[in-house]
Amino acid sequence: MGIPAADVRDWADRLASAAPNPEGRRAPGSDHVDVPDWLERSRIVLRGARGLEELSNFGVTTAPVPDEFEASLLRVSVGEVMLFSTLETAHVVTYGGLADGPDIVIIGRESAGLQRLHRTATTSVEEMGVGRMGFMSSFAPSVVEHVGVTETTGVVLPTDLLGPVRDRLSGGVGLLPDTALTRRGSSSRVRCTTSSCEGRRGTARSKAPSSPSHAPRSHRPTEPPTAWPRPCGPPRWT
Repeated sequence: MGIPAADVRDWADRLASAAPNPEGRRAPGSDHVDVPDWLERSRIVLRGARGLEELSNFGVTTAPVPDEFEASLLRVSVGEVMLFSTLETAHVVTYGGLADGPDIVIIGRESAGLQRLHRTATTSVEEMGVGRMGFMSSFAPSVVEHVGVTETTGVVLPTDLLGPVRDRLSGGVGLLPDTALTRRGSSSRVRCTTSSCEGRRGTARSKAPSSPSHAPRSHRPTEPPTAWPRPCGPPRWT
């Protein structure tokens, strides 16, 4: 089945509404569902069982019907940090820590759908609904369940950049407090991601597949970023 075209268009609208440049926004009342040019050029599309394998470079990904899985991914690398936005059909990612490379933390905001964050050690589960932010770190095993079509925008970064704050990530996954500061921070990341993708007009589209919450196997977060320039603001996490 994949992702309905209307959901892709809504994703583009939410990203465009956060950008300072209004180009690409759908006119009020319009039912036009074509994918805007800037998104079509920038996004990476993963489909089927092969797409599941490429979605995460340190997690095991499964889906109810693997052949029907689909994910659209946007990524912007800024030094050691990666901004991302993803639109994905239902799947589950089981994290057991990185096989190699530095520890990372993924911080994401849910803009559509629902994620369930499972802490393996305590068997506790938290639901990350629309508007909420959560984290996944490589410090402890965890499971992230994407219910239906989910949209996540966030940042992935090495935990070495966090200093003493890294101790708060020992549980593996969890929700962040719902405050004005976290809401404002998530909006800034959306604007930054969109502006960077729109800024790549006329450049070659990357053929390599990232997410929520995930970075694909072929482009690990530990590799020097080259395909997504344009540093912008404080912002790597679906």
